[in-house]
Amino acid sequence: APARPTAPPPDGPGVLIRPVRQREPGTMPAGLVLMVVGVALVLAMLLNAPATLRKSNGKVDNPAWRTAVAERVNDVSSFFGLDRARNAADEALGKNQTSDADIDEVVAEAGVDEELADPEADRVPVVATPTEAAPITLYVGGDSMADGLAATLSRLAGGTRLFVVSADGRVSTGLSRPDFFNWPEHLARDIDDLDGLSPDVAVLLFGANDLQNIPLATGAYVVGTQEWLDEYRRRVGGTMDLMRSGDDDRMTFWLGMPPMGPGSSIDNTTVEQVNHIVWSEAQSRPWITYVDTWSYFAGPDGAYADELPYADGQARNSRAGDEIHMEQVGYERMAWAVMDHITEVVDVSANPPEPAPGQQPPADLVERSEVPAPG
Repeated sequence: APARPTAPPPDGPGVLIRPVRQREPGTMPAGLVLMVVGVALVLAMLLNAPATLRKSNGKVDNPAWRTAVAERVNDVSSFFGLDRARNAADEALGKNQTSDADIDEVVAEAGVDEELADPEADRVPVVATPTEAAPITLYVGGDSMADGLAATLSRLAGGTRLFVVSADGRVSTGLSRPDFFNWPEHLARDIDDLDGLSPDVAVLLFGANDLQNIPLATGAYVVGTQEWLDEYRRRVGGTMDLMRSGDDDRMTFWLGMPPMGPGSSIDNTTVEQVNHIVWSEAQSRPWITYVDTWSYFAGPDGAYADELPYADGQARNSRAGDEIHMEQVGYERMAWAVMDHITEVVDVSANPPEPAPGQQPPADLVERSEVPAPG
């Protein structure tokens, strides 16, 4: 075949000049882009070091190497003063609750001891009757499970137009690690000002993050031991005392933990020990009502079950893949359990909530009247 003719090179024979590709104005070389991204990631890591360390310390069974890395990064951040901005922001947002104040100190500072000394301190609270024109505030606080519950209650209870739901879920928090997030201090300081509303009804849900050792100045209380149980009881009782309204016009519903699945690595014996503590401490405090979620999420054998029967005769997968949290229908099941208790003390006759059969357990499900201590 004849050779294809080619155009002569512009600069003479044997020389081929290729045009140089011009970079668009305002663009940056790829290497420089990667360097900028890398620097930004390192800076973000250092700025967020305090929060990362608190989260690492607050997690149950967190690998030691992760905590060690978080500590080293936090040390570098503190040395260069890069942690100040994050600490100031967390403080302003109410997230930096790491004073590690003991529950007794918080109770004393709040003046709860004097209030409880009042002969009328054992009265059952009288909650205001809500109307659509004057709804009452329903506060939901606790760990990440409280997040899902709050969102569901906001939809179900808020749909009656008798409640305004105030959500205050904090991931990886509980009562065991005030050095990560101090719930008693937060409740004493902020609950009456959260969203500018003082709650008439409060719902609390803790526990899944509490099943870890409680650190001391030297050593720790090992989870599940008698020392740990005694200390946890002290913290539960003090927190319950903080929830009493001086005007006896607030009722608090404290949810026990549901059974946890075998894939969660959480010991259900310790779960029931904690539930027994919460139930028994609630018995002497008329402003606290214990809600036994175990009954709502246990199978026929009383143990963990993914699939549960509902009032419409159908069985549904109610638990999330981690075998700790809930699927949406599980949170609906939990929310209606809470609403059943709330409507016993709050007059909702102006617009009573009406659960769908596919959202609630069978009518014959009965909560335990007593939560015995395991063993």
